[in-house]
Amino acid sequence: MPGASYGLAATVLPDGFRLVQIDQRLLDLEPGNIETVTDLMEGWADPELFLENAIGFCVLHDGSIVSHCATDSVSGARCEVGVGTEPAYRRLGLGKAAAAATITECIKRGRPDIEWHTHASNKGSIAIARGIGLIERDRHVAYSGNLPAENVGDLDLDTCREWGLHLERASDHISWYRFHATGAWTLAGDRTRALANLRELVDGGWEGEAAWLEGYWAVQSLVDDPRFKTIVARQRAIREE
Repeated sequence: MPGASYGLAATVLPDGFRLVQIDQRLLDLEPGNIETVTDLMEGWADPELFLENAIGFCVLHDGSIVSHCATDSVSGARCEVGVGTEPAYRRLGLGKAAAAATITECIKRGRPDIEWHTHASNKGSIAIARGIGLIERDRHVAYSGNLPAENVGDLDLDTCREWGLHLERASDHISWYRFHATGAWTLAGDRTRALANLRELVDGGWEGEAAWLEGYWAVQSLVDDPRFKTIVARQRAIREE
């Protein structure tokens, strides 16, 4: 969704929320959920380059980062922007506020060629982009083994089931697809099949980290299930051997 409008109006935040620029001062505050920012830094050659060139804002609530928007990459007058909000804080206008401030700052710093890429299924991201003045310029077909979604509810149940079946078939050739099949079946509401794929993934010698399973957005409704915990604990023990 490349393109931007100038003169964006500031978005009013609900009481108790504060908009803060992503810079060294924010890091010095050591807010909760600071991984939101440090994870962004990992996409750059080093933290100093990020702090010098990246542009972004986050929303703080009770001392923690609950929403953010920042440039994922910068090149001359061009930049690509990404946004994210913690699930419990969505639909409050926080992502829009952070994005509007980021876009305004990008323009001020001489980077008016702004790009915003998102899955076609991500209605929330598309709504934020349109709400801050970006316009859709192009659509691309992408081929990937990942689910074509980023949030619970992006895909309907039938689509999740289709992906579950597709990924199971693909796992006969590449076992790693069991990871995404687990996510697809979780989103489809079939815990039994999701856990079966997870079990086969771990039993099949998967070399991934247990934390990847615990942090995978598509399986968050499973993380408190004792069966899920048992499988993840086994993977953690395997990795620690």
